[in-house]
Amino acid sequence: MLTDFAHLVPAAQKGNKKAIETICLTFRPLVISLAQRKRYSILLQDTENLAYCVIIQLINTYKGTVYQCFPGYIKKMLIFALNNAAKKQQRITYYEMQNMEDIEISTPIVNNEDEEHRIKILMLKQAIKKLPLNYRQLLKNYYWENKTDKEIGNQLQISQQAVSKMRKKVLKELRSSMR
Repeated sequence: MLTDFAHLVPAAQKGNKKAIETICLTFRPLVISLAQRKRYSILLQDTENLAYCVIIQLINTYKGTVYQCFPGYIKKMLIFALNNAAKKQQRITYYEMQNMEDIEISTPIVNNEDEEHRIKILMLKQAIKKLPLNYRQLLKNYYWENKTDKEIGNQLQISQQAVSKMRKKVLKELRSSMR
């Protein structure tokens, strides 16, 4: 079934919700296809919502009179918008991880300024700084943000078991680097 964008787009621009919904449903296969691309995994579950917001914005700002080109325009601009959003999220994640170095590591059990304790804390900080970004992110999510393995798995788009294995591997690396 061909979608008649010549009637739908002007109606949608006038605020016809049914027309907007029909256009969004027409582009649903494209949105799902883009949401499954690995390059947009950093956007997590927001990819589809963001895509529909972009489509609605593009409908409202479309100035063309040739509606045969409308699907190509939407696809091109949607990919452009998702690429920009993914790059922005990467920068945010990078800066969050850089700021993670400023997190104060402390243990509630030991409050004294024991020299040995301070040395262990410094060694732990240095060992964490040497870890790859995804390992540091896992530690931050699990220990500082108190997220479960399942929540972290959803965020990283891996299974709960994979998160558990990764966490054990990270802890093993930390232990070996602190010896």
